[in-house]
Amino acid sequence: MPNLPQDIEFINEQLVSRFGRTATSGPRYRIIWTENELEYRKITHYNRMELIRPEIHLVRKYSYIKDRFILEKFLTGLDNTELVEKGGTYEPIWVFEDKKLGFIMPTWKAVEFLAKVSDMGVKETLSDMQARDKERFDAEVRDIEDMLNSDGIDYGNQEVNFVKPVYYNDLSMKKDEE
Repeated sequence: MPNLPQDIEFINEQLVSRFGRTATSGPRYRIIWTENELEYRKITHYNRMELIRPEIHLVRKYSYIKDRFILEKFLTGLDNTELVEKGGTYEPIWVFEDKKLGFIMPTWKAVEFLAKVSDMGVKETLSDMQARDKERFDAEVRDIEDMLNSDGIDYGNQEVNFVKPVYYNDLSMKKDEE
């Protein structure tokens, strides 16, 4: 596939429009075809033999991935001594294949989602957020209990008791208890 299909050209245009360009005017994100990507690398071994001094070769960037589309993101600050070009490099974010390593054609909706996730980083799951909120709430209840029980007021040797809240994490629970 020497030329990218129109759908991929459209996606690449949308990536530039939505996510912008790098300082060197290249797209921040791009979809590429693995067979089209070449890069210059410093080679220290050739045919399993160590070279006397490193040589620069133009090699396939994704020699280990055949006939696939890849979403790449431009990154700076990587210390890869094999690469000849400095100032940044495109790194793979997603290979478009299924779990059986079959071909998948990229769609704009999928590519946009992957780029957004890459920009925003890893987020919490719903259960992580619920656990964090419960921990905060329980800590606040403990603080109030401590404050009321240690305020110097004589409650006649009686402790102030609180009714603990009930958490409904499972929406399928019957609300018979209400």
